Amino acid sequence: YETPAAEETPDDGETPSDGGGDVGAGGDAFDDVPLPDGAVETSDVTISGSQVPFFAPPEAGVDAEAFDEMTMKEYDVDASPADVIQFYKDARGDWDEAFAVSSDEGGLLIWTRDGGARAVWISVGEGVDSGTTTLAVIHGQTQ
Repeated sequence: YETPAAEETPDDGETPSDGGGDVGAGGDAFDDVPLPDGAVETSDVTISGSQVPFFAPPEAGVDAEAFDEMTMKEYDVDASPADVIQFYKDARGDWDEAFAVSSDEGGLLIWTRDGGARAVWISVGEGVDSGTTTLAVIHGQTQ
């Protein structure tokens, strides 16, 4: 199964245009990690990879502790968890999928790149307010 190609990524400094539709591209959380349209950042923290192992199922084959510092950004998205998960399934591009579990209530996706030197965790769940979704994107890169 091949994932459809992601929309063209804008050059640095350019603002992506609104792709329309329910959940289109809304920019990048990190370089080449897309965000759904309308995602509002609520938190941006640096954590140690040793704080993430609970978030890395053994079957994913990703060692979170290999990443000294990781950046976690949280967002509120005005779309259902299922729509946000589908957005990420469609927008994976040339990232390798290491792990994926999802339902209508949300899910967890783990992508890797560059032979595992970069990894991103995408956690999606129901938001505090009805009809919203909480999105957490954690990015790690080995030195």
